Amino acid sequence: MAEILPNTPTAALIPEVMRVYHLLRQLPDETYFVWQRLSIWQEPGPDFWVLRRDRRAVLFKVSPAIPA
Repeated sequence: MAEILPNTPTAALIPEVMRVYHLLRQLPDETYFVWQRLSIWQEPGPDFWVLRRDRRAVLFKVSPAIPA
């Protein structure tokens, strides 16, 4: 499993963010580090920062999908 910091979900997360959290935990731990956003800031921002061992990174925001 990937190394996730903090290692437990922060605050009350929406179901979509929890789903992504559990998927990110399945990444190979020797390759990926994941930081989840702390909910201490009011302004919107990315939910996760994923960093590979080769120093490539991605920041992303999870959005709830609503059927059309």
